[in-house]
Amino acid sequence: MALRGEFWAFSDDGREFSLTRRDLRQPWRNHLYTDRLKSTLTHTGAGQSFGRSPHNDRLLRDDNPRLVFVRDRESGDAWTVNGTDTPRQPADWRCTHGFGYTRLSSTTNEIAGSVTYFLPPDEPVEVWRIRLENTGARPRRLRVFPCVLWRFGLATYETGFDHVHFDDNMIIGECHHWPWIDFRSTYDKYNRDWDRVGFMASSPAPSGFDCVLEKFAGEGNSLLRARAVREGACRNSSKKGKESCGVLQLDADLAPGAAADLVVLVGMAGDAADAARIRSLYGTPALADAAFAGLKGWWTEYLDRIRIELPDRDITTFANGWHRCNMFARYYLRFGVRDTAQDMGAVAAYDAPRALARMQLLYESQFQDGCTRHDVHILGAIHHRTINSDLPLWLPWLTGRYVRETGDYALLERTFGYADGGEGTVYEHCARALDFIRRESGRFGLPLMKCGDWNDCLNGLARTGVSVWMGLLYHVALSDMRELAARTGRAADAERFGAQARELAAAINDKCWDGRWYLMAFDDDGGPIGSRTEEEGRIWVNPQSWAVMAGVAPADRARTCMEAVEELMDTPVGIPLMAPPYTRTQQRIGMITRYAPGHHHNGSSWHHAVTWAILAECRIGRADRALDLYRRLLPAYLSQKYELHDVEPYAYSSYTDTPLSGETGRTGVAWNSGTVCWMYRALIEGFAGITPEFDGLRVDPSLPAEWRAIAVKRPYRGAVYRVRIEAPAGVTRGVKEMWVDGKRVAGNLIPILPPGREADVRVALGT
Repeated sequence: MALRGEFWAFSDDGREFSLTRRDLRQPWRNHLYTDRLKSTLTHTGAGQSFGRSPHNDRLLRDDNPRLVFVRDRESGDAWTVNGTDTPRQPADWRCTHGFGYTRLSSTTNEIAGSVTYFLPPDEPVEVWRIRLENTGARPRRLRVFPCVLWRFGLATYETGFDHVHFDDNMIIGECHHWPWIDFRSTYDKYNRDWDRVGFMASSPAPSGFDCVLEKFAGEGNSLLRARAVREGACRNSSKKGKESCGVLQLDADLAPGAAADLVVLVGMAGDAADAARIRSLYGTPALADAAFAGLKGWWTEYLDRIRIELPDRDITTFANGWHRCNMFARYYLRFGVRDTAQDMGAVAAYDAPRALARMQLLYESQFQDGCTRHDVHILGAIHHRTINSDLPLWLPWLTGRYVRETGDYALLERTFGYADGGEGTVYEHCARALDFIRRESGRFGLPLMKCGDWNDCLNGLARTGVSVWMGLLYHVALSDMRELAARTGRAADAERFGAQARELAAAINDKCWDGRWYLMAFDDDGGPIGSRTEEEGRIWVNPQSWAVMAGVAPADRARTCMEAVEELMDTPVGIPLMAPPYTRTQQRIGMITRYAPGHHHNGSSWHHAVTWAILAECRIGRADRALDLYRRLLPAYLSQKYELHDVEPYAYSSYTDTPLSGETGRTGVAWNSGTVCWMYRALIEGFAGITPEFDGLRVDPSLPAEWRAIAVKRPYRGAVYRVRIEAPAGVTRGVKEMWVDGKRVAGNLIPILPPGREADVRVALGT
């Protein structure tokens, strides 16, 4: 794999991604997210912006273009720096995505233009840094029209409640209708204002403006043929109750070889005075440049918290850069209970406060009986009680993971509310989740499937069907809670959880082993799913990988079931959820059988599940196989090998269609996939084998034969561990010796060091 394609490439340091072709089959996005504002930008600058919630705290529309029009005031020629106004791509057109910013540049009519969009970490504002350079031999008189389309408060609403006007050299937008509270909980749903304002400001001060879309764009509201740009001046329009825009008119006169530097701010604020305060922080070229330098420094520090160095340069570059950027964006993209819990299991390693903030939302999404909502509670959004069976289990799973990571046993005594009233400690939340699953179990003590376990499309077993895979997750959660109970003086609970885990493991090995692999489930009538007796859906990957990861499978079965996965399931793009895929609808199994074979859940390579297989392969010492699977999921690899993989080469996606679909390589749902955090854990905890435990960091590497040495920088409980793992030729497993700051340590558990300490750890593999 090389980090470049026909018209795209990563920079040498991996911190930027550039493309030089505008006409893509679908947009390639960047997510510029901070705690204060979140903006999505395509490779032409288009996309939404929101604050606390994408549904209830909007600033810009989904189809907002972020156009920068330029007009020659003498010739009347007009174009956009974005390069979207003509069928023909402008000269030198380029889009560069970086961490927290996107830059567009092009040359038209001897004017080299660029606009860099970025979000400072500390304020809810987009900064547009615009530069125009006269490359010709004659003076130029230019007029610039930066343009946005507003969407205040709710993602969908009537524009009749808007009031967009010009004041203090800024556009200010208000919305007098913000019904974000669920109608069942309040009677004043329609009787409140959005608690923010939108604003647009500039340097230099504008010579004109428009706030009403039809006044700026003219008939048909076509922005690319905007009347004000064609005619050369805005209308200074401002009115209540009209479809709104934000357009400022900026003038720049350029001598030959001269350049003009402009700044545009688009953001949200508490009120007009707060908007003026934000303008004072970023509203000049010098202030904007300082903020951009600060943004780059922020990302350097954030990315440097945890790093891995591998013999494979491309994996190293991607893992320490865009992979982590994708993880950061995922924090704001996904609010499902199961997704959030799994993501925070990885984020806790290098940003425990950020993980804990999300964990609070998870606990508060639980009901008193132990069940949970399907999604966490964001800004008044009322989400339904889940009809999937696995969600409650992710709470104790994540809690065990977080305490292993931080040593914060006090978390177990913190109190959080329940979704239906009352409150309980974190320990009580977790215990209620386990008790709920215990009550909601069926044959062999396995959890009921309901309308799907982790696989939402396995929903035909809603009466009495049970999930073997979920039994394995249940076993992990019980084992973690047994340990937490024992360490916090709850001996009776520890014994109870331990006994339940042992009973479950015995039942899975006794009743769910099919000779070469574990079954996936039992249907409502007790028939097996994922059995050698079936023609379709004969073997499923998740119960095999989790039997290994959970430590339920004995050593011989662990290897046998993963060998069966390789033999019976492998495809050029990874491992499908099941094989063979379903070619006819089966009501007893569910919606998964209704997808086209080889597509989506029905036999595509589902990347999230492949990450678990990678971890399982590392666990049983088949690291060469794990590395092969890892490489097949890398976005750049898929982009280079398959023309149908037309999503971003710098972001993980959810699935890739397999050969039986007839569209091998077609990929869906980039950026927003649970794959991203598990892939990082596969590197740190799978190959490097550095895993947090209650009493320290365990080092149990599983290295591919081609890797003779790797290095990991890993924070843990306030200290920083710099671990170098060395493997002689032919030795890929087994810690022979380990040194911490030059002192030999027995075994392979790195002791817990005092906060603030930095330690050098050397690990030699061998027997």
